[in-house]
Amino acid sequence: MIRSGAKTLGGEGQQKGLSGAFLPLFVLGSAAVGGAVAYFTGRTILIGVTVGFFLGFSPLVLLGIAYFLLIAWRPYRPICRCGKCQSERYDFIGTEQVSDGKIYRYRCPVCGREYKQKDNRFWEYMRDASEIPYMRISKWGRWQMESADSTRAADVRAPRR
Repeated sequence: MIRSGAKTLGGEGQQKGLSGAFLPLFVLGSAAVGGAVAYFTGRTILIGVTVGFFLGFSPLVLLGIAYFLLIAWRPYRPICRCGKCQSERYDFIGTEQVSDGKIYRYRCPVCGREYKQKDNRFWEYMRDASEIPYMRISKWGRWQMESADSTRAADVRAPRR
C-alpha cells in the first residue's frame, strides 16, 4: 500500500505482494530453525525458538538500519530556502502530468514558498509563474545548490500563460 498525503493507493485493507504470506511463513520458518537448534544442541525448545526468531529478525533489522542511513544521507527533498522547514514537513500540493513524467508540487508551511520536483531537480515556483532552479542531486547523491546559470536551457521553464 502506497501512501501519499491523505490518499491511499491500492485500496484500504489490501495487502500487495508477498507481505500477506510472508509473516506466517516467517513465523513457521523461525520456529523450524529454532526446533533444529534445540534438537542439535540439546537445549530446550524455548531457547531454540528464541534463537530462531533472533536469526530471522536480524536481517530485517539490519536492512531497516541501512535504509534509515541512506535516507539520512540524502533526504527525499532538500530543506526549504528559508532554512526553517525540513523536507518532511512540506505540504504536498499535487502532481502535474507532463510528456516525460510527473512533476510533484510542495509548499513550505513556515514561509509559504512553493516548490516543484521532477526527477533529480528541485525548482522554486514564483508567484509570477516562473521557476527558479533551487537544488539538484549531485553525482554523490546529495542535494546541492543549483544556480540559474548552471542549468541547461531545457531545464529552465518559461512562465505559464
